[in-house]
Amino acid sequence: MTGGGRDPAKRPGYMFYQLVQIGAAFRDDVGEYSLFSSDIGYDEWDEEPEAMAVHGMTKERILAAPRAQVVDAKLQQWFEQQGIRKAVPVGWGVSGFDMPYARRYLPEASRFLSMRSVDLTGVAFTIAEIAGHSFNAVKGASKKYAERELRQRFSKQPSWHDAGYDAIAALMAWEYFKKILVVRETHDHL
Repeated sequence: MTGGGRDPAKRPGYMFYQLVQIGAAFRDDVGEYSLFSSDIGYDEWDEEPEAMAVHGMTKERILAAPRAQVVDAKLQQWFEQQGIRKAVPVGWGVSGFDMPYARRYLPEASRFLSMRSVDLTGVAFTIAEIAGHSFNAVKGASKKYAERELRQRFSKQPSWHDAGYDAIAALMAWEYFKKILVVRETHDHL
């Protein structure tokens, strides 16, 4: 995004900042991964310097990127090719931060996104409390796991804040959390 804060009128950031990159990753039933990633371009945009520094998108790169309508159509086609009818977004702050931008700038592809999501921040806070570790330690361990898996499986070097990398790394972090969660039998409690 080109920014993430609020304006003085208390409007949320997605109402005046722009989505400049999208990433989507999918793991099928046999464990194969697919990835969609694209920059999104505009002729004009509002920005916060801090946000721009995080992802490193330059003015030239944004100007040269395909426009949101084009990316929207390509992402919709990707969902259809994967056989996805409703994807559950997974990521760090994905429901509160990322999804409003995606729904505003990619409305057709967003029809393939569930209103439900897995916010890894909440999962990490829960594990941290149960395990007696800090949130940062739990989040850091999941990111190290994701980096290691991405290097081994796909020869991908860490590229945090690149939307494609973040999308597939989020799936890897979710795998990590599922492996370490202690689940008691719940059938009598559900």
